[in-house]
Amino acid sequence: MRKVVVYLPAGYDDSSKHYPVIYFLPSSFENYRLAFDQRDAQGLLDQAIAASVIDKFILVGVNMTTPLGSSWCVNSPVTSNWEDFTIQELVPYIDANFRTLPHWDSRGIAGDFMGGYGAIRFGMRHPDIFGSVYAVHAV
Repeated sequence: MRKVVVYLPAGYDDSSKHYPVIYFLPSSFENYRLAFDQRDAQGLLDQAIAASVIDKFILVGVNMTTPLGSSWCVNSPVTSNWEDFTIQELVPYIDANFRTLPHWDSRGIAGDFMGGYGAIRFGMRHPDIFGSVYAVHAV
């Protein structure tokens, strides 16, 4: 398994509820944990949920970089099979190990910069997996 960070909403451990999932592909210029380690993503999401601004969900941040730089979220003999990893390994792993709503209409993908490109690409190529797509600064 490659490196991921998973946000679970407050009360996750105390309930049996299942949640929608958003997969986030960060910019290849930033550490995949940056939003959590330096920007308090967990605190911001917890506050937004507590204020009923958003509903509870699971967020999965994915490290899509390689020693050679960006993966561009594609299958490559040089940088690895990133699309296969996401679709065939990561999504099934998250669905099997967390209480998700394992349907395309409860699963979204988002990304920033090259991650935005990946989000659009995965959303277009796998509409049976991702029901919503959001890209920021897509290149």
